[in-house]
Amino acid sequence: MTRMQFGCSLLVVAVLCGSAAGQSFRKSAKGEKGYIGVKLIPMDKSALEKARKMLEQKKDLTDEQRATELKSFEQLKPGLLVAEAIKNGPADKAGLKQGDIIISVNGKGYKGDVGKLGAALSKSEVGVELKLTVLRPQKNGNVETLEWTVTPVDKSSVDQLSKTVADKPQRDVTKFTANFESDATDTLPSDWKAYRTGTGKTAAWVVTQHEKAKSGKQVLVVKEPTNKGETFNVLVYRPAEYEDFYAKAALRALSGEEDQGGGIIFGYQNKKNYCICRLNPKEGNIRIYKVIDGQRQQVASEDVKLEPDRWYELYIEKRNARLICYLDGKKLGGLDKRDQHFLQKGKLGLWTKADACTAFDDVVFEPLAKPKLVTSGK
Repeated sequence: MTRMQFGCSLLVVAVLCGSAAGQSFRKSAKGEKGYIGVKLIPMDKSALEKARKMLEQKKDLTDEQRATELKSFEQLKPGLLVAEAIKNGPADKAGLKQGDIIISVNGKGYKGDVGKLGAALSKSEVGVELKLTVLRPQKNGNVETLEWTVTPVDKSSVDQLSKTVADKPQRDVTKFTANFESDATDTLPSDWKAYRTGTGKTAAWVVTQHEKAKSGKQVLVVKEPTNKGETFNVLVYRPAEYEDFYAKAALRALSGEEDQGGGIIFGYQNKKNYCICRLNPKEGNIRIYKVIDGQRQQVASEDVKLEPDRWYELYIEKRNARLICYLDGKKLGGLDKRDQHFLQKGKLGLWTKADACTAFDDVVFEPLAKPKLVTSGK
């Protein structure tokens, strides 16, 4: 049985529905049958209701945890649970991930009939775009509704991807280092996903050659964003979540009339809830913020003389509720702070504001080792 890596509610559903089945339904496409590289579990109303009742009786949950999970159930609809999205497959590239629930195909939800929904998905043809509507449960009990466009490929392509994943030694995704030298230019590496907090347009993040790269010849850059005000350009490293960690990034403020610079995101839950440590040459400071429900709140600030178009190395270290910030190896005393909001586990990423065009290089994300308990023997 495929092991689920998401919240308790969906784990219960997965147990009820049994082993994950591949994308395979009886009706076939008119042309060459297309595959999107997923394993799906049908979830109808009875499965959801049975899972909800089991959840109510679960003894290893606190009242708060149970209330959060039940809140998710109230918003869920029958659909196809994504048990697995094959890495670099069509669904994965489009943005679907494990735990999503597909509720409509090309705008049709079939009134919650998961059989008809699966049949519609199986009619997909190679190269013909599918528009999928999915529900994505959040850790706070809310459920996001998202739209994805997926282009199916032939079965041999999916089989090859599956074989590649199976044959390839599993890397430790929590230990991430990148100088972007091996990545294709004018593209965003597949481990990353761009989002936007606030109004405006989601900025393009791409790898590009730069004559002043920190190391090598290539950098990752947020490309000429046109946003204004309290709109944040967010880039998230998708494969891992971190509790205690250290994160480092070299960054160079290339341009920006309204804002300059950027920083590191931590504790990312979704595009409206995360924390930031950022530097701003235009303002001459480095600050820590927390973003709650899309609203930015300042935690701490330290004035630092900073110049545009120059490389700086921003380094942060978090253990429990304490965050320590460094600039070019020097600890910033005013940015050694504790906040209960820092306790939440989440993803790491990069960040700029409004029209700040910034280059990033030599990015490192790693978990901090848990301290060992030392006991004295007799």
